[in-house]
Amino acid sequence: MIFIDLIHNIALLVALSVIYQLIIGNKGNKFFHYHILSGFLFGGVGVIAMMTPLHLMPGIIFDGRSIILGVSGLFGGPVAAGIAGTICALYRQWLGGGGAVMGVSVIAEASMIGVIFYKLRRRFPQIMNFFPLLGFGFLIHVIMVLMMLLLPAGARLNTIRQLAIPVLLIYPIATVVVCKVFLDQEEKIKNLSALRESEKIFKTFMDNSPIYVFFKDDKIRSVRLSSNYEKMLGKPIDELLGKTMYDLFPSELAKKMVADDLKILLEEKHITVEEEFNGRFYTTTKFPIHIEGKPTYLAGFTIDITERKQAEKEKERMQAQLLQAQKMEAVGQLAGGVAHDFNNMLTVIIGHAEIALNETELNEPLAADLKEILKAARHSAELTQQLLGFARKQIIRPKIVNLNNVISEILKMIKRLIGEDIDLKWTPGKDLWNTKIDPAQINQILANLLVNARDAIVGNGKITIETGNAEFDQSYCENHVGFTPGQYVMLSVSDDGCGMDKKTLSRIYEPFYTTKSQNMGTGLGLATVYGIIKQNNGFINVYSEPGSGTTFRIYFTTDHTISSKIKIDTPTEILSKGTETILIIEDEQAISDLAKIILEKQGYNVLVANTPVMALDLVENHPDDIHLVLSDVVLPEMNGRELLNRIKVFRPNIKSLFMSGYTANVIVHRGILEEGVQFIQKPFNINVLVNRVREVLDQKKP
Repeated sequence: MIFIDLIHNIALLVALSVIYQLIIGNKGNKFFHYHILSGFLFGGVGVIAMMTPLHLMPGIIFDGRSIILGVSGLFGGPVAAGIAGTICALYRQWLGGGGAVMGVSVIAEASMIGVIFYKLRRRFPQIMNFFPLLGFGFLIHVIMVLMMLLLPAGARLNTIRQLAIPVLLIYPIATVVVCKVFLDQEEKIKNLSALRESEKIFKTFMDNSPIYVFFKDDKIRSVRLSSNYEKMLGKPIDELLGKTMYDLFPSELAKKMVADDLKILLEEKHITVEEEFNGRFYTTTKFPIHIEGKPTYLAGFTIDITERKQAEKEKERMQAQLLQAQKMEAVGQLAGGVAHDFNNMLTVIIGHAEIALNETELNEPLAADLKEILKAARHSAELTQQLLGFARKQIIRPKIVNLNNVISEILKMIKRLIGEDIDLKWTPGKDLWNTKIDPAQINQILANLLVNARDAIVGNGKITIETGNAEFDQSYCENHVGFTPGQYVMLSVSDDGCGMDKKTLSRIYEPFYTTKSQNMGTGLGLATVYGIIKQNNGFINVYSEPGSGTTFRIYFTTDHTISSKIKIDTPTEILSKGTETILIIEDEQAISDLAKIILEKQGYNVLVANTPVMALDLVENHPDDIHLVLSDVVLPEMNGRELLNRIKVFRPNIKSLFMSGYTANVIVHRGILEEGVQFIQKPFNINVLVNRVREVLDQKKP
C-alpha cells in the first residue's frame, strides 16, 4: 500500500512538473523571467505536493518535495532553489507536527545538493546522463533516510522500517524521470531560442538585403520575399506572398520564369538567367531546396545589373570613339604623307607646263593640251590641299575673330551653294566669345557642311546655321573622348534631310568615303572639316538618324591673345627679275631642276644642292655672295631649319625661303606659320615662285 501511495504521489509530481514546464517554457530564459519565476513555480509545485502527502502517522508526512527541490536547484540554480526551498519550508513549518524538523531539513539538503550539481553541470555536462542523474536522486534520498533519525523517538524505527526501502527504490528513479522532463523542455527552449535568433537574423537580412531574395513553393508561389520587392513591384510584401508569377509579372516574363522554375524542381539544377523588367536589367540565380530528399522549395537571388550594363555599353562606346580617333589619326598621317609626295610631282608638272606655255613657238593645239594639263594639275593640287587640311598639315593664318562677323560676311556666297529651294536660317548667338582661327577655314567648314546638307535634302528643305557659347566640365569630358574641359565657341549646321545610319556615321570623316553617286563628290569634304577642327584644337559632334536630318556641332577654343602678323601678299602676274645668287636645296632632282630653270630665266645665278652636306660645302667654299637659300623643309640627314642654322654660321646675313608639300613641326608649329618665317607651298607656279623670291630678297633686315 505504501508503494502505491508513493507512486501516486510521484505521478502527481511529474504531472505538476509538466504543467510547470508549459508555464515556464513560454517565458524565455532571462534571469528574472526564468530563475525568479522558476523559484516561485517550483515552490508552488512543492506546496501542492505537500497538500496530498502520504500520512504515515499524525504529524509525519511524505511527498515528492525532495525531488522537486533537488530539481529546482539542478535546473534553476541558487536563486530558484532558495525561493522554492523558503516557500516549502515555511509551508511545512506551518503544517507543524513531529516530522516538521525532518521535513524542513530534507527541504534544505535537497535544495543544496541540487545547487551543487547545478555548479558541477556547467563544468561536466555528462552528469545529465541517466546514471549520474540516478546517483543524484539516490544521494538526496539516502540523506533523507538518514534524516529520519530526527523524527520523534517513537516514530523513528517504524518510519525507517516502512519507508527506507520504498523511498530508495522509487524516489531516485522518479528523480531521473522528472529530470528528463526538464531536460526535454530545456532542449526545446534552447532550440526555440536558436530558431527565434535565426528568424531574427534572417528577417534582418531580408529587410536590408541589397539584392532581391525569394523563396517559392512547389506550386511556384512566393512564400518569402526580401523587402526590396516592395519597391520593385509597387506593393506591400503581404500582398505579394502566396502569389504566382503571373500575378506579379507581365505574362511573357512570367511564362519564362515559371518554365525555368519547374525545370529547376524537375532536374534539380542551379541556373542563372538574365531578365528585363520595367526598363531595368537583372541577373537571377535559382536553385532547389530539398526537404526529406525531395525538391520541395525553390530559392534564389536577383541582382540589378542595369548600371553595370550601362557602364559596359558606355565603355564600348568610348572604346569605339577612341578607336575611331586613333584610326583618323593614322589615316591623317597617311594622307599627309601622300599629299606631300603628290605635291612634289604636281610642282614639276605645273612648272614645266607653264614653261612650255610661255614658249611663243607653240601651235594652238599643243597650247590647248598644255592648258588642260595645267587645269588637271591645279585641280589635283586643290585635292591635295584638302588632304593636308584633313591631316592638319595645311598652312593657316589664324586671327582673333568673332564667328558671327565672319559668317555674316560670307553669307551671300554660301547662299549660292544651296540654291533657292532650300531655306537658309542664320541664328547668331548673343554675346558670342571670340576664337582664334583662320577665317578662310571657317569658309571651308561651312562650304563643305552646307554642300552635304544640300545634297541630303530632296526638294524643299531647311538648313540652319547657329552659333553660341558652350562650357564643358570634367564629368562631361570623361564620357566624351577627345573633349577637354573649358569654354568654347559653338558653330552648328543642321538640316532636315535624309539623315544617316550608325554605319555611315562611323565612317563619315574617312578620306574618300562618300555615299554620293559617282562624280558627285570626292569624299574629302568632311575629312577636311575634321582636320581643320583638330588643327585648331577643337572637336566636333554629329547627331543624325535616318529620316530625321543631321546636326553638326563644332566647338572652337576661346582665345584672347594677340595674333601674329604674317604678311602674305598675293603674287602678281608680272614676273620679277634679279641678278642675285640663290642656293636651291631640294632632294627631289626634278623639283630642283625646275626651280633652277625658272629662276635662271629671270636672270638669277642659281646653285643646286640635293643634300645638306652638298649645301654646306657650297656655302663654305663658294667664293662669291649667296643671297638666298631656297630650301625644302624635309631633307635627308637634317631638316631645313637645322640646316639654315648651320649655314648662318658661315653666312649670317643670308636670307631664306622654305618650301614643302606639307609643313613639318620643325618649321611650322602645329601647322601655324611662325612670325618671320618665309614659306611657299608646293605645288607652286612660276609667278608664285618668282615673285615670292623677289619679295624675300627685297625685305630689309629688322
